[in-house]
Amino acid sequence: MSIIHFEEIRQSIQVKGICQKCSKRRSRTVSAGMTVNPFNKNPDGTVRTRSEIYNAVNEKLRVSTDKMKENFICKSCFDALPWPQEWPEKKGVSNAKT
Repeated sequence: MSIIHFEEIRQSIQVKGICQKCSKRRSRTVSAGMTVNPFNKNPDGTVRTRSEIYNAVNEKLRVSTDKMKENFICKSCFDALPWPQEWPEKKGVSNAKT
């Protein structure tokens, strides 16, 4: 059995802003990627070319950076956020933290 390695097209972008929680200037890095393979297809069933995959990755980055710029929060403040109260019930975990 041989292993096939597909080429990955990956891009990252750095988003700078002021954290809404701690009011400090911070930057976050967002990355997105896709592989060039025969299973990566367009909605009409044709295989995507490198340029189409490159454009799709750029679109993913644009959408995620726009979301991040609207509600910019740094990683340390994000890690310090408490869990939502309804989350354990949705996952089927008992509410042991209360």
